[in-house]
Amino acid sequence: MIIFHSKTPARSESYLIQKYLKEGLSSPDIAHSLNVSKTFVLDQLRKFNIPRRTSKKEQLKVKMPTVSVPYGKKLIDGQLIDFIKEQKIISKIKELHSKEKNVTTIANHLNVLSLPTKKGGKWYHPTIKRILEREGLITNELKQKKEENGAHCSC
Repeated sequence: MIIFHSKTPARSESYLIQKYLKEGLSSPDIAHSLNVSKTFVLDQLRKFNIPRRTSKKEQLKVKMPTVSVPYGKKLIDGQLIDFIKEQKIISKIKELHSKEKNVTTIANHLNVLSLPTKKGGKWYHPTIKRILEREGLITNELKQKKEENGAHCSC
């Protein structure tokens, strides 16, 4: 069992600033050199409000921008291209829509046929509606209202 005395260097703010911030030692390195636990060192860093550095592992992580790939498309080398498998399902959606089926009925029909969504889940009417809007077969009423209101704006 280790007993911590008030003379333990880790209890000194200036020591921790020197080792952790200026010399760049990690909390495990400081703990090892003082024969104390990493938790003790981390507690002392918090106590003295010494900001935590991002780990080397976190620094190496490159944040890739997330791209929303619409159903029927695939992202290859930064380009959206038609994904034939999904394009066939879009054709089925268009066919059902042309037979005056509503979006809920279309979603249910695709679920019965076990046709996959982009993420392999169930079909829901908002997804069908977005696909039909993107295909220009139905209009987005909210977007249309905004455009109509904007057209009448006396700004």
